[in-house]
Amino acid sequence: MIVLLSMFSASAQEAGCSTIYSAAELDTVLEEADRLIQNADVDRALTVLRKTQDLMPCLDTLADRRQLAVYGRSMAIASFYQQDEVAATRWGRMAEQTAPDLGWGELPETHPLLEMLAEAGEPPLGGPTDKGLVVPKKGAIFMNGSFVDTPEARAEVPYLVQIFNGNGYPIDGYWQDGSAFPEALLGEPTELKMPSWYDPVSGKVDPRGKPPTPGKTKSDFPVPQVAIAGGLVVASGVLYALAGTQAAKVKCDPREKDGCPTTPAELASAQSAANWLSLGAGVALAGGIGVGVTGFVLDGGSPGLVVGGRFR
Repeated sequence: MIVLLSMFSASAQEAGCSTIYSAAELDTVLEEADRLIQNADVDRALTVLRKTQDLMPCLDTLADRRQLAVYGRSMAIASFYQQDEVAATRWGRMAEQTAPDLGWGELPETHPLLEMLAEAGEPPLGGPTDKGLVVPKKGAIFMNGSFVDTPEARAEVPYLVQIFNGNGYPIDGYWQDGSAFPEALLGEPTELKMPSWYDPVSGKVDPRGKPPTPGKTKSDFPVPQVAIAGGLVVASGVLYALAGTQAAKVKCDPREKDGCPTTPAELASAQSAANWLSLGAGVALAGGIGVGVTGFVLDGGSPGLVVGGRFR
């Protein structure tokens, strides 16, 4: 666990990722998880693997298919020993689909996990047949390290989805279950070409130019959130002004100005209105600031506002 917690850098890849996660770091975690499983420390192994799952959408390059399969295999074995057959089947299928030649290490062919996977069979393909994928200009979408040109995937299989810009740099990543594609990635059917910066034989990308600058850019500026934030800030100013008007009534002298409270009930009403309006102004201001910040973190209104995104 010490290895896992000490290796993550504090620099930001993009607004949606608080860490840059490399293939070398993933290798270290996989070795640690395998060691824990071999030592029958399944609880700690699952803790390491689940924390890693949260970080993998922030990989700084295209996920390696074999690495992903090793990860799925470890998740399947650990889940099986925790008697979670559903998770074991899902991750086992992911391992077999991603790198069919990987194998199961030291597990014998008669192991109950392998028998369970054989009985489950190959999961069916699914996805919206009347839709296409929406990608950045000259960019691409990869699922479990493989280029995809249609919104099609196998049911009940975890997929690491990575979206790349036209220069071959990852700009978004998230986990998807089967063919449950988010609406933001779906559009009119279109023919997507394999990008020139991707080599399907090696499964590697060759980025061009400079990587995206962390933070907002003109193309991914979160307009909806910023608009909401601006509206809340304006509302805060209006409420604050109204609160000031009510506070002035509380302090005004009826002998010098008309409209001032003249009875205890009127005075209490003005004081209460001032307090509530002042509170509302503070809440609106805090909300405006929060939405503005969230707009840069969540960026752009995908279903459920999934953390870790710049493109959805």
